[in-house]
Amino acid sequence: MIRRPPRSTLSSSSAASDVYKRQPAKRPMQERKGTAPSMGSSALTTGDGNLSRVCVDVKRTKKSLDEQRRFWENRLLLLKREAEKAKATAHLRRLATTTASKSAVGSETVEKQLEEERSHTERARMEKLHAIEEQKAAHRKALRQSLQQRIHDKLSTSKESKRSAEERRSLVQRLRDEVSDTKKQKRDKVLADRQKARDKAARIRAMRNEEATRNYEAKIRHIQEEGEEVDGIIKGYMQESQQLLETLKRLEGLQQASNLTAADIETV
Repeated sequence: MIRRPPRSTLSSSSAASDVYKRQPAKRPMQERKGTAPSMGSSALTTGDGNLSRVCVDVKRTKKSLDEQRRFWENRLLLLKREAEKAKATAHLRRLATTTASKSAVGSETVEKQLEEERSHTERARMEKLHAIEEQKAAHRKALRQSLQQRIHDKLSTSKESKRSAEERRSLVQRLRDEVSDTKKQKRDKVLADRQKARDKAARIRAMRNEEATRNYEAKIRHIQEEGEEVDGIIKGYMQESQQLLETLKRLEGLQQASNLTAADIETV
């Protein structure tokens, strides 16, 4: 738990402030030694069909894992070698001390034992190295298989996503075609209804025009007939007036002659 200075302490040189300053700061998880980068969804997040990016992320992750694995394997191998050397030197010293105390017994037996110990230690070291190499090979193989499986899973996922995207696009296109066909049918129907209405209005106008033409022709014929009747009446009136004028002229001529008799008047 971090001890902080009290609220009443205002001076930066107080004891509580010094205790607070001497406490080491916590390092983030990425700066600690030995932490491997996580292979979460952020390193392998891909879009629809973005396989190149997936391969690049997998290669980078594999490279970083290989580097860290080599680092720790080399360090473990060095530590094991140092431990084996320390054990061997301690054993040799122990044997040297025992042989020094038993130098009277015979130095040849001690040399043989030392040689046997050396050969045994060397065989054990070689066996351990061989086991470590086998473990490395098995680890590399398992890592390669896991990476191949992940790549295969990503490829299959991308193929499925592509297929689903194609299906969605085809469905959207089909729906758009249906909507466009429906709109076209409605537009054609509206245009046909408008054309029918225009044709009907044209027929009605034509019928009205024909009826008006017939009425006008009938009125014209009636007016012409009335004009003919009036012309006949005017002609009769004109004939009568002409006869009257002729009669008046004869009467005037008779008056001027002054030999007018009753029989002449009756004849006039």
